[in-house]
Amino acid sequence: MNEYQGKCLCGTVEIQAQANDRVGSCHCSVCRRWCGGPMFAVHAEGQPDIKGEESITRYRSSDFAERGFCSQCGTTLFYHLLPGPFSAEGAYMLAAGMLDLPDDMVFDSEIYIDSQPSWYRFDNAASRARMTEKEFLQSLGIET
Repeated sequence: MNEYQGKCLCGTVEIQAQANDRVGSCHCSVCRRWCGGPMFAVHAEGQPDIKGEESITRYRSSDFAERGFCSQCGTTLFYHLLPGPFSAEGAYMLAAGMLDLPDDMVFDSEIYIDSQPSWYRFDNAASRARMTEKEFLQSLGIET
């Protein structure tokens, strides 16, 4: 287990958690609506340490889970499986993009692949335009 930390865009919410070096994604329609695409997440081991809880809005998205986001800047923070029949203690899946993760994380799972729309795939990078940060900013006329 490693300790990871992250924060929302405005820095109001900070999260620290123990987790392994694995990232997974969910292609369900709720995650895609919530994140604008698949949710990439890291499964926290135990309960994360959350600072700024008063700035978190929790949305009950099903009978067994809620989703958290910063009420100040809107950053997606976590999917929380509530304590119950699926998880005795509850479980947190932390939004990978909110965490400061090392480059050697392993992308090892995808769920709800039957809900993944045909217009995006991770295995066909050669078929789409790809730009570095510098190239993109230059395409907008922003000098770096």
